[in-house]
Amino acid sequence: MRIDKWLWAARFYKTRSRAKNAVVAGKIIVNGERCKASKDVKVGDSIDIRMKAGRIVVIVRQLNANRGSATIAQEMYEETEASKAERTRQRERDPNDLYIATAKHAKPDKAERRKLARLKQRGHL
Repeated sequence: MRIDKWLWAARFYKTRSRAKNAVVAGKIIVNGERCKASKDVKVGDSIDIRMKAGRIVVIVRQLNANRGSATIAQEMYEETEASKAERTRQRERDPNDLYIATAKHAKPDKAERRKLARLKQRGHL
């Protein structure tokens, strides 16, 4: 099965063309190597996926050419423990990162001021 079709069926991308563009851009690494969109994926292959949300490393468990429900898609792969830990660590970032994100503006907008106020009330700042 082609890597772009598998990524689409596993619901990492909404369309096959987006999956293909990600492969061509080098955001998908199969077994430690960059690949083409026509690369055949086999059960047991390791796939490193770099997306806006972060980096996900999965092991292929099933090959299914049809795009099904999310529960079926989740059975097609297994995320590695290291990848899970990294995503958890990114979610639990320091609250001060909010201030760093707003530093690009001259001053925070209304929504950012409310977020900062909530953090101050909780004692994080």
